[in-house]
Amino acid sequence: MDEPWEAIPTTNESYGYHKYDSSHKPVAHFIQLLASAVAKGGNLLMNIGPKGDGAFDQRDLTILNGIGKWTDKNRESIYGASAGPLPFQNWGVSTMKGNKIYLHVFHWPADGKLYVGGLVSEATKAYLLATPSKSITIQHEPTGDLRLLVPAKAPDPMNTVIVLEYKGKIRVDSVRFIPPAKEVTRLLAFDAAQKGKGFNYGDGKTDRYYVEGWAKKEQSLNWELRIIKQANYKIVLKYLAPAESSGGSYELTIGQKGKPGKALTAQNPVITGPKVTTVVTQEAGVVTLTPGTYTLDITPVIIQGTELMKLLEIQLMPSDNK
Repeated sequence: MDEPWEAIPTTNESYGYHKYDSSHKPVAHFIQLLASAVAKGGNLLMNIGPKGDGAFDQRDLTILNGIGKWTDKNRESIYGASAGPLPFQNWGVSTMKGNKIYLHVFHWPADGKLYVGGLVSEATKAYLLATPSKSITIQHEPTGDLRLLVPAKAPDPMNTVIVLEYKGKIRVDSVRFIPPAKEVTRLLAFDAAQKGKGFNYGDGKTDRYYVEGWAKKEQSLNWELRIIKQANYKIVLKYLAPAESSGGSYELTIGQKGKPGKALTAQNPVITGPKVTTVVTQEAGVVTLTPGTYTLDITPVIIQGTELMKLLEIQLMPSDNK
């Protein structure tokens, strides 16, 4: 979005004080939410419900103090920073300021190799923001993508910030980068390109981050992906499909850009659930992807209910099978 926007989360599920609401989220949730908001050009407005005497609940104080402790060390990557230039990354999000890109790493690589995809500009230096003396080795892939050699253990498991300094005007490849690592890539329905009108969105909360209103065969969702090393991937769907409103079948195709896609499932049936909240996990097949840019597309074949399904995400899981 180019317009100003902000997220307005609460520490639990209540905007006012609720004595029996103990659903407080961990500090890491809000630290990552703060970084994600800035990374997408927005603002975060924290909400808590003071008690009847105006005092703060101790659980709220713990969360606020935790956020403050983290921002004391990493404020440079948040305050005065703007949306990051990089495409979606499996490890987290990015913000930027001046000639610096701040990598907010939520998911630390187990093998000590952090892949940063899409940065075409020359990176000259990398280090930990909280401890600038800790420099990080930069390696360049033949494709121009970066591989950072990071410590075996995350310095901050909630959100470690790595600073990348670069030369010249920032240039990026905006296509979603799939790293050559043994980790799952989550393609959220929120982030798909839409073909056809009529789609709506869930509110983004747990198991409600879906795209709905899938009522016509002319509607489809697709994602662009860039692969730099050959690998096998098991493709898995997660969706909601209440029996009273959903049903039918779909086709999932994946192919290199500019070429016809290969159908993994010619007519895969939608599995309906007994409740609106029942999450269905369905395997679509295994595909071998060689280096290149791909489009993954999901299209209805038959729609039996008022909509096909409420799609949450598609996962690419590295697989040893072919």
